[in-house]
Amino acid sequence: AIYFTGVMDFAACRFTVETTGNMDVGRDFYAPQSFSDACGRRVLVGWMNGWPWMPWFKDFGRTGEEGWRGVFTLPRCPYFHQGKLRFLPAAEVRELESPWVCHTKLTVTDQKHLLCEAGRTAFRMEVKGSVKKAASLCLEFGLFDNGTEHMSLTLDFVAGVLTLDTGSRGKVRGVFEKETEEYCLDLIADHSLVEIFYNGGEICLSENYYPEEDQTGVWVRTPYRTAEIEELKVARLESVWDSHTLEDVKATMPVESCVTDTTQP
Repeated sequence: AIYFTGVMDFAACRFTVETTGNMDVGRDFYAPQSFSDACGRRVLVGWMNGWPWMPWFKDFGRTGEEGWRGVFTLPRCPYFHQGKLRFLPAAEVRELESPWVCHTKLTVTDQKHLLCEAGRTAFRMEVKGSVKKAASLCLEFGLFDNGTEHMSLTLDFVAGVLTLDTGSRGKVRGVFEKETEEYCLDLIADHSLVEIFYNGGEICLSENYYPEEDQTGVWVRTPYRTAEIEELKVARLESVWDSHTLEDVKATMPVESCVTDTTQP
């Protein structure tokens, strides 16, 4: 999905484009909708789904078996940075976090450093560091590893390229500014999708992914030499329905807005 910013002349029905860019470079992100919330913030939500006609399509995972299709992204808030739009998860996502793993000044080698066994747990991983302290100038993060299959996320600081390798579905890439000395990575995942926000939303990348039950490992390594990560945190994300159950939500809805099965036997 791409965006355009500019000036709209409503009298002349003319839009003058000033900048353009990617909302999200992932292949499954589409049909984003936005609204203004009670605080006046612009909030955007995207639809996530792939279809059989797409070259990278593998399958619908467990969605067919479980009777559902597609998911929404987490709510995102846009902001301007040097004339370009960037997007970050809404601050309220923090309310779902439960601290899990925290490392400071973590030395990374070519051996996989296991961070956690996530399984089908929703989690958020945040990484901050200095490019100068990554002698290899490359970091690789493994997600949903069962020993034979996994998803990998690579940061190549030389080329300025972020690569998400989903295995059988192939790779998707985003380009970032190479001259930046500091970097930060914000990754949110569950058993349906992965959402990545790099350097404050300079790159947003979202992909559907349906790991198997035994795909639990999350790790980090560097292909050669070493790298030091200033801070790496992993937090579990609790279900929104733990405090706001579906029945509670239905109870607040007007009767006419509730969908019921009217099929007669």
